[in-house]
Amino acid sequence: MNCVFNISKLIEQSINEFWDGVSVSNPDKLIIDGDNILMLFLYIVLKAKIPAMPAYMKLMDEFSTPFVKSMSRFGYCFSTFEIAMERIYSRPLDELI
Repeated sequence: MNCVFNISKLIEQSINEFWDGVSVSNPDKLIIDGDNILMLFLYIVLKAKIPAMPAYMKLMDEFSTPFVKSMSRFGYCFSTFEIAMERIYSRPLDELI
């Protein structure tokens, strides 16, 4: 769960570093919404090619608390990760690429 959370933090940090010092007329357009975060998670999971990812997801799910899954930032990151994995396993590879 910590790894998934760290991935989310690294995504946020990388985006902030990219836009640091760039002046934009409408800063609201720089906000990354949930759909964009999901696409970034999809990309990272596909590139990582971790063989037993569903098993790791099951372990994270079984050994986390309801608080972690529903009320914390860990829960948001885990939910995003779950949705990314669901998309990966429910669609043909050519649709994802």
